[in-house]
Amino acid sequence: MGASGACSYYNNTVRSIFQNLGCELDERDISMSAAFRAELKERLKGTAAPVPRVFIGTNYLGGFDEVQEMNEDERLRVILKVCARLALASLLHFWLELHSARCV
Repeated sequence: MGASGACSYYNNTVRSIFQNLGCELDERDISMSAAFRAELKERLKGTAAPVPRVFIGTNYLGGFDEVQEMNEDERLRVILKVCARLALASLLHFWLELHSARCV
């Protein structure tokens, strides 16, 4: 699998995890927008990191490995339920090479 194939795999997997948990995705393609790249870099405090990246509000949730692990051990479901109760679901940002998610 080439670099773009791996990137697509990671993005699609994270996208599927959130869709399976009932999250509505509003994606932003950082490869097509300098503004989206700058916003992601700012959220990561200037650190360059591969996508996907997930935030709840300004709090960093994780990338591919973290999201997959939290999904497998049910922590992600718990986090999203708490966010829904606290009306924070709309603050779930999903950064892909595509990017931003809201739970509904």
